[in-house]
Amino acid sequence: MAENMNSELNMIGSLLPLFPCITFDVEYAGTLHRSSAATRIAPSKQYALVKKNVDAVPIVMLGITLSNEYGNLPLTADGEGRLFQLAWEVTFSDFDPRRDRHAPESVTFLRSQGVCLDKARARGLSKWVR
Repeated sequence: MAENMNSELNMIGSLLPLFPCITFDVEYAGTLHRSSAATRIAPSKQYALVKKNVDAVPIVMLGITLSNEYGNLPLTADGEGRLFQLAWEVTFSDFDPRRDRHAPESVTFLRSQGVCLDKARARGLSKWVR
């Protein structure tokens, strides 16, 4: 999406009136901070723990899905008229496992799912792009 970010954001904006429900899926390179409590922790402490993890590791990927109140996704057609559902996946260039803290098993998992971190660093979107 880095090459065509503006056009994709314009498309998302134009679809929002018909598909106002937005789902985000965010991928980070693991959980570094965990609770030492054996039982459930208070929501405010859970939030602080999640925030600490998010702040500690750069974002790797962001998935965006739009739907309407019935759960239907927007459709588009390819050049041959075949319909398919729209969803967006943004890969970010900021994470480097040689430099950034991460959970090794999470990086292994991301790679097993087809995420090429070298390609992401070369062609991904920087978190600083506006």
